[in-house]
Amino acid sequence: MATEDDNLEQVVDEVEDDTVNEENKEECILRGKQLITVPPTVWKNRDIYKLSLQGNKLKELPPQIRRLKSLQKLVLSFNAFDNFPLVVCELKKLTHLCLSRNRLKMISLQIGQLTHLTDLRLSGNYLTEFPEALCTVELSNLEIIFLYDNKIKEVPEEISLLKKLKILNINDNKIAALPDSFCELVNLEVFKAKNNKLKKLPPDFGEKLTGIKDLDLNGNPLAIPPLVVCQKGISAIRKFQENKKKEAEETLAIHMARRQSDGPADKLSSITKVVPKPGLQKPSVKKEDAYCVDGIPAYRITSEPRGVAIIINNHHFTVNEQRPNESRQLPNREGTQLDKEKLQSMFSELKFDVRVFEDLSSDEMMRELIKVSMENHDMNDVFACCVLSHGSLGAVYGSDGIGVKISDITSTFIASRCPGLRGKPKLFFIQACQNEERQENVEEDAVSVSNVIPDQADFLLGYATVPGYVSYRDTKQGSWYVGALVQTMEKYSERLHLLDILTIVNDSVAMESSDGCVQVPAPQYTLRKRLYLNNNK
Repeated sequence: MATEDDNLEQVVDEVEDDTVNEENKEECILRGKQLITVPPTVWKNRDIYKLSLQGNKLKELPPQIRRLKSLQKLVLSFNAFDNFPLVVCELKKLTHLCLSRNRLKMISLQIGQLTHLTDLRLSGNYLTEFPEALCTVELSNLEIIFLYDNKIKEVPEEISLLKKLKILNINDNKIAALPDSFCELVNLEVFKAKNNKLKKLPPDFGEKLTGIKDLDLNGNPLAIPPLVVCQKGISAIRKFQENKKKEAEETLAIHMARRQSDGPADKLSSITKVVPKPGLQKPSVKKEDAYCVDGIPAYRITSEPRGVAIIINNHHFTVNEQRPNESRQLPNREGTQLDKEKLQSMFSELKFDVRVFEDLSSDEMMRELIKVSMENHDMNDVFACCVLSHGSLGAVYGSDGIGVKISDITSTFIASRCPGLRGKPKLFFIQACQNEERQENVEEDAVSVSNVIPDQADFLLGYATVPGYVSYRDTKQGSWYVGALVQTMEKYSERLHLLDILTIVNDSVAMESSDGCVQVPAPQYTLRKRLYLNNNK
């Protein structure tokens, strides 16, 4: 079925036809003839400038097509090609090639022989990857690429080699991210990427791609910048990204100043110590505010929303080229989307204000957490933060492969930094992994968990594993820990307090086994009372 983009493509072809006629150049137009084979009359005139075989039933081209040495424009759209016709690569003068609306699943590397190619159209095929064959120095003369309505999932870093690219249409694919190198396409004037899965743009998109006059990003779940900003054009994007960079510098400066003024945090002596230590700072709770459930002191959890629940889900990872000594090359975390969705649903059911952040760098993680800590939490009764990422040695990794200390994350919410949460429970759940594969579909998660919560009351850290052991994430079903946490919470949150629930989670995860894989979660806490997250008593 023809789309709006197909109609535009047809208009472009008609304009080109008019230009050809004005210049009296030879052309052969055999559109819509229901041809199964190319008639021999086509290659008898070797001076043909343009050949259009659009709207036929062709599955292949005869080798005699190579005789058309002067051919510059070849239109093969709306046919039945399953494979890229290799004979096309012998037409060395070709500048325009259209293979839209066929059944192509890949593009041959031999297309690199078409060094004069400036206009390539491959829309409406079955491509699942952005063709690597296009991202080469040999095809650096390309100015127009149409790839809309395929099944492409990602754009390669090498797209930056197409320095002359002016028009790129990748509408209606499944692209989740653009590489930072995309910003090197400084000659880009038209960029259409509607109805994909883009959540954020490269940080230099607005600054470097100032030549874009026609931008369409509708139908994407964009958050950075928000879609409403993108709809205003490249200038609005540039301004948004400039402000974000300033915010990042300011919040990191605040973070560093806090660390210097506070000095090193006191350390918990052991993860087995689960009662508050003597000398912990006492929250100012008046006697008349005492609250009990079944006669036992409990935190008062009655506000709506209960509080803010942050979910940081780092799925895709890249290396921070500006900080190569700190950044690690880490694999993507398959299966983490399931964990995110389970946690999002759980906290929503528990009446939290749920905020999800995807693929945050180390700096972005701290910036967002600091921003939340600076909000007014006076009307909230509890705070929760979940981090799903790679991890190692008391740290979790940002999407740029740089670690963030878990102690920095938790200490961002101590009473002096977030007074609105003084005396209120602050919950942190960490699913962090190192991805050393133990078996098919299962990846290991491991992080040292000592000394990661502040020596202040009202903190809980729900950790996926004890020190020296691993936790597991199934790439198809999500992690054992998050799965058990959500399932147990849904079953018992109306009857049991949180520590009893976490005890059941421990048992559930410990009983999980897969070819000898064993895991035991490790909660730490300085809670002073029982905590019921879904209690109506």
